[in-house]
Amino acid sequence: MSVLSHATVLLLMVLLVSGCAPRPARDAGFSDVEQLVAGRTQETLHWRGISIEEEALEATVRELLKEELTVQQAVRVALLNNASLQAVLEELGIGRAELVQAGLLRNPYLDASLRFPDRGSGTNLEISLVQEFLNVLSLPLRRRVAAVAFEQVKLRTADAALTLIADVKAAFYAAQGRSQLLESRRMVEEVAELSFDAARRLHRAGNITDLALARHQTRFEQARVERMRAEADMESACGNLAALLGLASREILVLAPHLPELPPSEISYAGLEAQALAERLDLAVARLEEQRLVERLGGARLTAIQPDIKAGVETEREIGGTWLTGPSVRATVPLFDTGRAAVAGERGRLRQARQMVAALEVQVRNEADQAFRQLLAARSETEHYRRVLLPLHGAVVDETQLQYNAMQLGIFALLEAKEEELEAVGAYVQSLQDYWLAHARLARVVGGRLPEPVPPEPDEVEDLEELFKKEEPDVKPSEPVPAPSPHHDHHH
Repeated sequence: MSVLSHATVLLLMVLLVSGCAPRPARDAGFSDVEQLVAGRTQETLHWRGISIEEEALEATVRELLKEELTVQQAVRVALLNNASLQAVLEELGIGRAELVQAGLLRNPYLDASLRFPDRGSGTNLEISLVQEFLNVLSLPLRRRVAAVAFEQVKLRTADAALTLIADVKAAFYAAQGRSQLLESRRMVEEVAELSFDAARRLHRAGNITDLALARHQTRFEQARVERMRAEADMESACGNLAALLGLASREILVLAPHLPELPPSEISYAGLEAQALAERLDLAVARLEEQRLVERLGGARLTAIQPDIKAGVETEREIGGTWLTGPSVRATVPLFDTGRAAVAGERGRLRQARQMVAALEVQVRNEADQAFRQLLAARSETEHYRRVLLPLHGAVVDETQLQYNAMQLGIFALLEAKEEELEAVGAYVQSLQDYWLAHARLARVVGGRLPEPVPPEPDEVEDLEELFKKEEPDVKPSEPVPAPSPHHDHHH
């Protein structure tokens, strides 16, 4: 048989083994990632140039930004326009290419040598075609390892999208809350300024001391500082949101002005831990890492037997013109490196991965518990402000207004009551913001979505209504504070 025939047989064997290697796909697993995100958030993930064209993407972002943004619209803008997320999506293409590469055999070695005799005529020609035999045997194992690694890439990519959604929601609620709190701070500053103006008039008339005037001015200046701080906090929160949305400037952002109110009922903790353990993608990645290392341990055991063995065909033409053809084998002799160290290392990595999975499961349970407790605490505080403290402050303002109108209290008492009410409003806004931040965090902790709230039992609702009837005073909303008039100043 000629050298060409032997080489052809070997090449056909190589092509037959590698014929099932996966081919690159255009979406590179994106459809799987898209389904993971949609199933947990009801949002659509987009990959520039793959699932959506650049022109359509930019037009959609412009259309969304024309309107007053809600939290859902902000999430959609981020999924379209966040460059960091788009960079993470490119990992899909890289992972798919590595999967394809793992399914390919290494190229065979072709050796050729030509030798000339020192006497007589003719030449000696030797040609060999050699393939790494172990590379052929380990091909299915490498494919399995690469397939698991690619699944990890898809899960990490989906997890990055879920993290971005949670971050956008938190940033949106923070920006809304800071904006709403700024309104309260401005109103406090206005009331403090009214009080300071009244104090200056009384001081000029000689009706209050320098100390009293200084105290009113101090309160006004402090209110001004708090307003400036609230403005800076709002600008920072809006800038953070704009960055997450992939916008260079926050100036084009128009947010819905107020935080949403509390939902009528709250979710139940029952099943949240189980949901987190089942749906957390970072935990799924850790579990797949354990599976990947099991496969790698098998590969280490295989290479420990014979780390470098090559098989092929050689043909040689002697000086007389005779061709000699036959198979060839080349193998290392494992005298020094027996492969035991490599196997021990893979075993250690596998044990480490199992411990990391166990540790992450404990962490997930604790995160779910803490996030739910924070949600309930923020809800309780917000409810207390809404049902108890704000009505009480309103009642104080109303009663002070009546006594002011009856000339039993001066303007400073009325303005002080109004200022305290506005401070309570600011605290209520802060607690409401904390609730929605906790809500976004809990959704992220349990895997991206929360179960539907459980409506309270009818008798429980009646009991709550009776309780709040006892706690809440029967008051009307407070009226606007009138501007101070000179003929009431002497009642302070």
